[in-house]
Amino acid sequence: MPTPENALERLLAELFDPPDLRRFLRRHVGDEVVDVLPGARENKEEVTHQAVRRLKQRGEIDEAFFLALEHAFPKRAADLAEVAGHWGVSPSEAPTPSTSRKSAPRDESEPTEALPPIHVLPESRYHLDRILQWQDVLHRCESKGHQAFLIYGPRAQHIGDFTRRVQARLNRAVETGTHRIRTLSAGPDGEVRPRTPEEWEQRFALALGGGRPVQALERAARREPVFLFVGELAFQELTSSQDEVDAFARFLSQKLSDILAEARPRHPLRLYVAVEEPEPLWPGLARWVLASMRRQLRIQGRPLLNLSVAPGPWARQLRAAFQGLHEAGLMTYAHGEGVSYPRWDPDVRGYVTDLGLRPGPDWWARLQRSHATHQADGERFREFCEDLDRLLRQLQRTRRDA
Repeated sequence: MPTPENALERLLAELFDPPDLRRFLRRHVGDEVVDVLPGARENKEEVTHQAVRRLKQRGEIDEAFFLALEHAFPKRAADLAEVAGHWGVSPSEAPTPSTSRKSAPRDESEPTEALPPIHVLPESRYHLDRILQWQDVLHRCESKGHQAFLIYGPRAQHIGDFTRRVQARLNRAVETGTHRIRTLSAGPDGEVRPRTPEEWEQRFALALGGGRPVQALERAARREPVFLFVGELAFQELTSSQDEVDAFARFLSQKLSDILAEARPRHPLRLYVAVEEPEPLWPGLARWVLASMRRQLRIQGRPLLNLSVAPGPWARQLRAAFQGLHEAGLMTYAHGEGVSYPRWDPDVRGYVTDLGLRPGPDWWARLQRSHATHQADGERFREFCEDLDRLLRQLQRTRRDA
């Protein structure tokens, strides 16, 4: 039987990657725990081990801690209750604000059940799905055979946030089973970046456990499919060069093609590549005209222009390489749309509804105005999410103070 510490460590490792665990602990426990955790280069197991050790020392593993986890991961309530039992606590015993209301007629938009404490609302940028891209990844992971995913978009869309969303929640969302998640280092944190197909091949084998690439893939995919991330962002505007993209494209067409042709893994490989495209150098007049059109539509209360994200030169180059693997019958690749600003419905409206806050008509209008304003002013995903979080916290406080 596992110790309480081991049970909690395993569960936290399933729920969070290290950056998300730090954010969760900072929000719910405080800086005293987060500031003593190992650095970003340590593996997930070491970070979760030290986190549990520190939480236990400070007496933070209590009913409120598990309640916060349960509100963040409601589908894992049974697992959380089991682990909480090892610690002799029950999330249901945590103190919650009073849900009593005055005897006046209830507004139909008012929640019929207790809301979570104010401090457990999630950060939208890590939970709000861009539905088109998110559902495409999940659907294709339920297919047989090797799969390639090319995720691309401009810097304003913060593609790294989308990648973290996939990393943290892929195995809980795919219905056909779990994946063994691995990361191929693309050279973050000052590491030397691969500049030849051979260097990319070495990184590929190392990410799968080392040795010859063919045998490494066969070993890694022996019990379950392998989902291989090429970093959080394989290539990004400010730090990557065309030479690096060229080398990776040649790795796909020259090296990976040979590996897939020779290897006989029991389960498939899913290769995920995220690209932050360089911003197009539009003429100033064209940019001004587009912004003016969107502002005018917003003022008139008419639907805004929803422009799809066209692939830039890096995405087109990698798409051609993946298409070559697809045509050779080695890996399935389907062209997808770039990651774009979330739509009001179903992306944002569905997310708010799932939180259980049930805004009234006035609040829905405020939330939709925020979405439209940020869409007209540059479609910056993270800035919109910060504004959305602010409004949702206000809504939650309004409900509790009523």
